[in-house]
Amino acid sequence: MASSKEYLTFVLDQLSGLNGISHRAMMGEYILYCGDKVAGGIYDDRLLVKPVPAALALLPDAPRELPYPDGKEMLLVEDVDDAEFLKELFRAMYDELPSRPAPKTRKATMPVSRKTSRRAAVRKTAAACLCLLAVLLLGACSAEPGTAHEYDETKYFQKVTANMALEHGYLRYDYTLGTPNQVMTFLLRNMDVTPVSVNEWFMNESDNIRLYYAFCEPGKSGEIKDDAWQLAWPDVEASDSLRRKSHPRRSALTLQPNNSAVLDVPLTFLEHARPPRRQARYTIALYAQIALNTLQTRSEVFEITVYPKTRDVEIE
Repeated sequence: MASSKEYLTFVLDQLSGLNGISHRAMMGEYILYCGDKVAGGIYDDRLLVKPVPAALALLPDAPRELPYPDGKEMLLVEDVDDAEFLKELFRAMYDELPSRPAPKTRKATMPVSRKTSRRAAVRKTAAACLCLLAVLLLGACSAEPGTAHEYDETKYFQKVTANMALEHGYLRYDYTLGTPNQVMTFLLRNMDVTPVSVNEWFMNESDNIRLYYAFCEPGKSGEIKDDAWQLAWPDVEASDSLRRKSHPRRSALTLQPNNSAVLDVPLTFLEHARPPRRQARYTIALYAQIALNTLQTRSEVFEITVYPKTRDVEIE
């Protein structure tokens, strides 16, 4: 018997939040895709997935069933009510799923001489160079005085709509006011089932992130008002070697599913931060966000303990 649209809708709802999940109807059944790869399908109102190693590890006791007569065995997913497990399963399977073969290109029916093809290539190259020169000259002439090389390059980058998470790494227990060369690590993680490309990414990792801070009482970071937050990074008082250059170089970032990019952020603000009063230790609330126009992601607010530079002074 054919699968029902109601069951298909239920499965897709369980996988909602994962980019790249799609389906295609075929002879009353439904094939499920992760990006451009076949992950499984819905057959006779059963969710079956390909028996790749990741699926076998997460479904060690799953029965093997045929999607249709003379078909290849697949794994039956019995617990379809657990949405988080289904998302984890499809994320883990993605890298091991076989890619769809590229479509075959049709060969030219008429032979082309080597000289003719060479002339065509030269003409195309010359036309491209002329177009590029025209664009550069037009931009220079239309710009305001002194801004011939200042333009908004971000409008050429594609907006990132994937599910990304920004998390802090290991937190030290000995952050100190007035001490240089302190660093905090953040992780930008791809939570989707397909690879994600961030073309706006800066080559210097710390140029991609902003860090904000505020002094608070322990456990009361949720009570901080919006106007109390201060910019910790980029730090206007940092040395020229640490600050972002006026025209930083870019290098596109590509993250595979469940992979992370490591961002080391200098905590230069601790060198000159002024606490509201003198104490034996201070609580500082922090949160970070990605400093790109095409990717809007921020971390949760968290707290760290910071000590004064000299700890041998009695504090009231």
